[in-house]
Amino acid sequence: MKKASSIILSACLLLPLAVPAYAAEVAPAAAAQQQGLTYQGAIDKALNKSLELKNIQADIDRSFEVKNNLGRSLSFVPTGPGNQGANSAYMGVEKAEIGYQMTQKQLEIKKDQIAYSTRKAYNAILQAQSKKQLALLTEKNSELQNNISFYKYQYGMASLVDSDRAQKNYAADKKNSQVAETNVSSSYQTFNQLVGLETKAVPQLAEKPDFKKLNESDLDNHIGRVIDTNPQVWLANKNIDLAQVDVKLLNYNSGQGESYDTKKLDLEKNQNTYANAKEQIDSAVRTLYYNILQIEDQYSVLEQKLEIAQDAYNTLKVQFDVGLATKADLSSARLSVEQLKQQLFELALNHDNLVEAYQKPWVLSAS
Repeated sequence: MKKASSIILSACLLLPLAVPAYAAEVAPAAAAQQQGLTYQGAIDKALNKSLELKNIQADIDRSFEVKNNLGRSLSFVPTGPGNQGANSAYMGVEKAEIGYQMTQKQLEIKKDQIAYSTRKAYNAILQAQSKKQLALLTEKNSELQNNISFYKYQYGMASLVDSDRAQKNYAADKKNSQVAETNVSSSYQTFNQLVGLETKAVPQLAEKPDFKKLNESDLDNHIGRVIDTNPQVWLANKNIDLAQVDVKLLNYNSGQGESYDTKKLDLEKNQNTYANAKEQIDSAVRTLYYNILQIEDQYSVLEQKLEIAQDAYNTLKVQFDVGLATKADLSSARLSVEQLKQQLFELALNHDNLVEAYQKPWVLSAS
């Protein structure tokens, strides 16, 4: 009986390892045949689909017409406060010009925000897929461990407690695979809505982010450049210009409508908003910068751990080939390698999202 149990258990341990390689990697031949959706392709679809962009463009066209109509009605450019009507007309044209420029800048902001949201949704699919693939690997490993534990218990080589624990782990991992599959479907729905595809569409994604360290040598200089090019800060500054026009206009029309003092207060509020916008950008970019550095440090640590795990797996594989290690040991070692690969891939995705926001922090908030 003892001999029979050893034969059966050995047969179980020597079953082919049904754990596929990390599925995020596509065979070269298959990859060559697939014409998937790139980051830019997805962004182009989202931009073409956006009704918000269409509305902003309509606002641009409208403000252009308003500006031109007011300009045509202005007979001359006033040089002093003598003609209140002419001054009011001139200030109206100036205000319309600022409004026209502001709607153009709002279009720029919205395009950047849509591009960022699309890239982030694209990365969310990649992340969900990688988690699903790891969940399947984990399930396969649990199935193997459960089978081995069952046979050990049947022939008195393991306790009932051990067998029950292995069975529960397998059941939990099967459930986790189902959850991971649902998460993939959910991430596709979010993405499809952004880019204008059918709800149940499953487009092939052709790109993955390359992990490259930021290598920002001077954070303060970067913050200065971001503030100078930030369209939201530009808009806040233009609101100051609008408020200044209102102050000038009311100065020429004293006694009508709101008082001069209230318009001065509005101007001060807009100046404060502008200063606050620059402070918020400074703080946001610094936070993004240090979060990126933290991910880069974590990535370096995980790379070292992966190298160790890969070496351990390779050694165990040699031992297995000469009969000194079991299939269960090899399966667990293989899973450890794949877990680290998945963690590295997830860090690369998060890093990509943060770097995009670091370059254009206005994508993180609504216009």
